[in-house]
Amino acid sequence: SIWSSDIDRAYEAARKIEAGSTFINTHSFESLSLGMPFGGFKQSGIGRELGVEETMSSYMEVHSIRYVK
Repeated sequence: SIWSSDIDRAYEAARKIEAGSTFINTHSFESLSLGMPFGGFKQSGIGRELGVEETMSSYMEVHSIRYVK
């Protein structure tokens, strides 16, 4: 999770993190979107579930960034 009052800066930081998911100004069950791709990165696992395009694109590392206004 990234916590900041500057959303643009938080989003920029989130894009630089190598992770399967990153939350901005939240980290709770209520903030999850069940349709977002889910999966690990590096030794946490490669691959995604729940994302059609992500599943077919095995040469990319997808990074879901969730920001709830």
